[in-house]
Amino acid sequence: MNNPAVFENRIEFLPNFRGLSLAAFISGIILLVLLPLGYYIHYIFFFVSAAIVFPLLYINKVSALYLYVLSYAYTLPVLIVTAEIRIEDLFFVVLASIWLMDKALNPGTGKEDKLFKYPLLIWLAVNGLSIAANLHNYSNHQIIRSGYYFVRMTQYIMVYFIFTDMIKTHRMRVTLIRLIWMVNLFVCLYAMYQFHIEGWARSTATLSPDHAHIGAFLVISIFFLIGYYSMTRNVVEKSALLITFVLMIYTLVISASRTSILAFVFGLLVYLLFNRRLWSWVVAGIVITVIGYYGYDFAQNLQDYDLGVAKFTDLETDISLIGRFYIWNQTIEMIKDNPIVLVTGVGLGAFREIMLPYAPLLPPGAANGAHNNYLHQFAQTGIIGFTVFLYVLYTLFKTSLRKSREKTIQNRHLYYGYFSCLAAYAFTAIANETMTVQIHVHNILGYFFLVTALTFYNLPKKEI
Repeated sequence: MNNPAVFENRIEFLPNFRGLSLAAFISGIILLVLLPLGYYIHYIFFFVSAAIVFPLLYINKVSALYLYVLSYAYTLPVLIVTAEIRIEDLFFVVLASIWLMDKALNPGTGKEDKLFKYPLLIWLAVNGLSIAANLHNYSNHQIIRSGYYFVRMTQYIMVYFIFTDMIKTHRMRVTLIRLIWMVNLFVCLYAMYQFHIEGWARSTATLSPDHAHIGAFLVISIFFLIGYYSMTRNVVEKSALLITFVLMIYTLVISASRTSILAFVFGLLVYLLFNRRLWSWVVAGIVITVIGYYGYDFAQNLQDYDLGVAKFTDLETDISLIGRFYIWNQTIEMIKDNPIVLVTGVGLGAFREIMLPYAPLLPPGAANGAHNNYLHQFAQTGIIGFTVFLYVLYTLFKTSLRKSREKTIQNRHLYYGYFSCLAAYAFTAIANETMTVQIHVHNILGYFFLVTALTFYNLPKKEI
């Protein structure tokens, strides 16, 4: 029996404060006070904040959605810690339990078929099967590691299902998009503070040594927010978004993440070429001409490197670039030496263990992934898992482009922004494992599914 009085959008035990739930207000204030203490003084403050904040979130499930999104402001720039519980993990536990409680109290709700439900579940399943097929080769440590990776991937995909269930109105979606906007402003301003005030080196200016993944976060956000820019009619908001775009692009530049900068350019080209307007095609032609000129120069410079098998004598010259050619080559050699990998893959989270003997020239930790998401996915899950992964991408591309061109959909611009965002994100995967689970980096895949949920949530027909 449904219980909508208890669990529709919020449990109203506390009054509202100018339209904002008092629970969310108090939670936010406590969070902002205690989290910096946890970072700068002692991590125990994280658990103190959790003990105080989480009961308030149960009182109001909408505040749980908002604070989960805001947690990225701390997670992305600060809490990039290997194998430790991060603040968004704690929020996810609360979010998932609220979602399950909602399902228990309202068993008749949320029964609608969700877009991408089966492709995502099949993708998760083939990753689990790749682990099961290789268990006999794993040490106890590797079993734990692969199990952890699978739990992580389950968590990230669940973000999509939870948010599509819990977002009930277009107004709530807009609020969450604005919070993402605020998170990006925080990340950009903090990056500029570290670069210009604290004097961080260019390669780590985006708040983390893993600057390529922060770059992926920014290119996802830029095009998603461009979609929102085209959707909103508020002139002040549009002006503020334009300023934000400038800051985000500048942050990409000072990050010195070449892949992310190229991904932004690629996403921009996709946005222009699929826009089906003459002016956008002209601009795209100019951009392509400039890229072609510098791309030819880049190709000529590559001839100076020795890219022979197992030689790669110029790793010290540019380990970021030449190291990638090296790991790509050695990953292919590993697959040739182990034909079974073509079928089962090495298993989720097991890439490093099998690749270490094949990549002796790389420094410790650099062989955690293939530094190419497509090659990495193929090596981990075999040809079946790789095919499913490509099918998931194809479904996302096809659906977002189709919806962006349906004139009956009021907010179709958001779908087009997502389409361009997906193209840029897929481009970052050429040189990084940004579309899979990696223990040593932050929650980029989970963030992507959050953006996907905000784009494709179950919008009531009256709002379409």
